[in-house]
Amino acid sequence: MTKGDYILKIGPKVFNFSVIDNYVGWDTFYEFIAKYTKTLFELEILDSIKRAALRYINFFDFNIYNKSTLSVSLNNNILTDHKSNLKVEISENKTLSVLRMSNNANMNQKSGSVIDIDCIYNSDLSSFSDNYLEIVDELHIEEKKLFFSLLQKDYLETLNPIY
Repeated sequence: MTKGDYILKIGPKVFNFSVIDNYVGWDTFYEFIAKYTKTLFELEILDSIKRAALRYINFFDFNIYNKSTLSVSLNNNILTDHKSNLKVEISENKTLSVLRMSNNANMNQKSGSVIDIDCIYNSDLSSFSDNYLEIVDELHIEEKKLFFSLLQKDYLETLNPIY
């Protein structure tokens, strides 16, 4: 099902929400998630929830490591000047954040970098139907904190972030 810039995909043992083209902000996306998750619960087609996650993939048309607070070196040689793919798993609160960064990415025939953050709710989901809005919001907050912490302050300010 598609609505504007958003899509809801339903398959065996999975449902997910995606942005098709342009991300217009959390408030609008959150409303879409809330409305259709509620509908899925009302239809009583979900037996249980095994995984809840929120993933953002951000593409940059330059080497994002040069604008990042992250540094990776070997014997004092900066490795991020080379083609680099990095994966780090960070557990904090009830969230496991899987961070992937690459300065060797391609998107729509453009070369550049990717910051890919997959925030997974790492706690009991037995009452997900009662508190899914809080869980989704918590995942969004964790993703946003990690993303903003990765960018140098002067570059971050050019993006006009909303905290």
